[in-house]
Amino acid sequence: MACATKHPPLVIMSLNAMQRLSSCGALSASSVAMLIGTLRILSESTQSDILLRILQTLSLLANPATFEAGEETIPQALGN
Repeated sequence: MACATKHPPLVIMSLNAMQRLSSCGALSASSVAMLIGTLRILSESTQSDILLRILQTLSLLANPATFEAGEETIPQALGN
């Protein structure tokens, strides 16, 4: 919900929380799909702080030791 506001301080706090959850392995496959979709929408931001958090979050999600997503999860989240 905080990401939907597109208010930079709320978005950054929300992405920080998602990073912590991801690093703890607390995200399910459906949560990761939803998070990637949200990151795609947020990537249209012009705020450098938000774009940096997006890259940091994606790097956590791309680590196979952190989360093993099915092959269909990523394209589905990206709308392909």
